Amino acid sequence: MSKLIDMNTDTFEELKTDMTIVLNRLLATMQSYGAEKAAMSVKVEVQLKKAVTDSGENVPVPEIKHKVSSTVQVKDEKEGEVKGYYALAKTEDGYSLVPLGEQGDIFDLIQND
Repeated sequence: MSKLIDMNTDTFEELKTDMTIVLNRLLATMQSYGAEKAAMSVKVEVQLKKAVTDSGENVPVPEIKHKVSSTVQVKDEKEGEVKGYYALAKTEDGYSLVPLGEQGDIFDLIQND
């Protein structure tokens, strides 16, 4: 009995089930995190392998695999700034922020370069 390769037949029933599961999890994740945007990807990989029938005939045998994945974009941010009045000073290890008024004059920092 032959099996029609068609998205509307049972050939891809497992793929459709996996798509439904991933889509429902994606929607639940979006709601729980308050996400506004998400994406779902479906990848179908087909590889034709060779097989030999009982009569000795070489026939192509398709190996069809799928992967369904989702990405939910959740943006989390908090703004702030470094408080105070600092000068940037080059040190042996890199750069440092030196508070002005505590470590001397800014001109002393420039001369130490």
